[in-house]
Amino acid sequence: VKHSAWYRSTSNNFVSTSSGYEDLHLKEGADAINVGASLSGTFTDDIDGETRSGTWDMGADEYFPATPFEYRRPLTFEYDNRGASCGTSFTLSNYPVLVSLSNKTYLKTVENGGHVYSPAGYDIIFRLSGSKDQLPHEIEKYDGETGTLVAWVQIPSLFTGNADTKIYMYYGNSDITTKTEDPAGVWNETDNGYQRVFHLNGNANDSTGTYDGNVLGATSTADGKFGGAYSFDGNDWIDANFAPTYGNFTIEAWFYRNNSGSLPQYAVGSKYGDSLAAIYQGGTYFTWEVYDSGGSGDDALLSGTYHSAWH
Repeated sequence: VKHSAWYRSTSNNFVSTSSGYEDLHLKEGADAINVGASLSGTFTDDIDGETRSGTWDMGADEYFPATPFEYRRPLTFEYDNRGASCGTSFTLSNYPVLVSLSNKTYLKTVENGGHVYSPAGYDIIFRLSGSKDQLPHEIEKYDGETGTLVAWVQIPSLFTGNADTKIYMYYGNSDITTKTEDPAGVWNETDNGYQRVFHLNGNANDSTGTYDGNVLGATSTADGKFGGAYSFDGNDWIDANFAPTYGNFTIEAWFYRNNSGSLPQYAVGSKYGDSLAAIYQGGTYFTWEVYDSGGSGDDALLSGTYHSAWH
């Protein structure tokens, strides 16, 4: 009885027993380590979802001998707050979701009173509930002084059964000193058809890992909708480095227009031989235009008075 898991309080045996942040791995120094019953057989549903075979100790199996993540927090994506265009019965597969957290003390680096060791946020990862496998993620922005994080996480199945989806963010591991990100795993053609993804954080690097874009005169700024952005003065643009196509595709971007002038201005696009495909603003609208030697066609993406706001 003296060495059982309930000889001391649960908070002295388990990593975390706080409501919503439970982690029932045995913590260092717990009484139950190496004194559990000796079991034999094959187990496929232990706390980490691992398969165990042979003879093993129940207490020791759930103890991390190496430095684990010291903290975790649940992140819930609520079905009732889905976009109106999503309908009422659906499941999104391999879907990249945005995790945007600002001014969180717990996300500051240890030097700034928080719990993250890496100044680049390397010791921040994401997992499904009840899983030890890391979800692919990309950190677009991390500020350890203010506790700000902008990250994209690919979730295998979002809103399954029209229900909320919960994942966990793990952080605080002094052993991690290199990148844990997998941008190409978040944005890839096989899972979700992405051809190019540009976050524009000081460059036009492509997160799919396919082809980086070329910045032609535009000025980098930190004042983007999420993370960084580029400013265009009428003669600048970004070559997205893809062949214009007339097939079906989707293009998505955030724009902020700081004046109501009418001069047409290209922003992001690609020139391929005699063909051009680009987003540009002219008058009171944004347009997607495809042009080649045989003519051109365009579709208004946004029209009306929209300057001095993000769209």
